[in-house]
Amino acid sequence: MSNEETAHSSYAVDGRRTHPYVVAIVLLALIGIWAGARSLDQFDAQTPLPQIDSTIDVNRAPWWELTLLPGIGEGKAKALVEFREVQRVNNGWDEDKPVFRSPEDLQQVHGIGPKTVERMAPFVRFDSP
Repeated sequence: MSNEETAHSSYAVDGRRTHPYVVAIVLLALIGIWAGARSLDQFDAQTPLPQIDSTIDVNRAPWWELTLLPGIGEGKAKALVEFREVQRVNNGWDEDKPVFRSPEDLQQVHGIGPKTVERMAPFVRFDSP
């Protein structure tokens, strides 16, 4: 083994040589992750989280927003929006008139039953102007 091979053998991993820059980058990344996790813990302990309204107005939300509700996929969301639009047209209501006034009203939409309403109830609201 030559002197050059001996000098670089300390960087061997599984019999392969590893460049010292790679080792330094990996170590710096690990230190950064560790330091970031520590600062995040301190942030969480000292800073109150902002209050966010996590409810969805089922009388105004587009179908894609309704899919964020538990138990509501694309099909049910589109059915809900279609039902809402048909009710407004058939009854001559403007867009500000709420079609749904309570969680139970959502059961009028095909595919939405009591179990679905129970799961989504904490996340919906029924705003009216």
